[in-house]
Amino acid sequence: MKQNVPYPVTSNSNTIIEYGIERANALCYLLITDLTGRQVNKIQLNASLKHSQIELNNYQLNAGLYLYSLIIAGEIIDTKKMIISK
Repeated sequence: MKQNVPYPVTSNSNTIIEYGIERANALCYLLITDLTGRQVNKIQLNASLKHSQIELNNYQLNAGLYLYSLIIAGEIIDTKKMIISK
């Protein structure tokens, strides 16, 4: 999984996260949490695509630091930071 772009995310802009899935047909999702570990968003990903990207808007997120994780078959594959500045 790559770092989201743009980084940091500015007000009224979207961000793109590129990811790769090595296990076909596994349950895959992107989990976004705040720094307290509270789940902010959980997005199911298409496991039939080996490489893809997802575009997120930041309208529902407050300014701050978030973590996003790629989870495949219940296993955390990668976690990165995302900064939202407004």
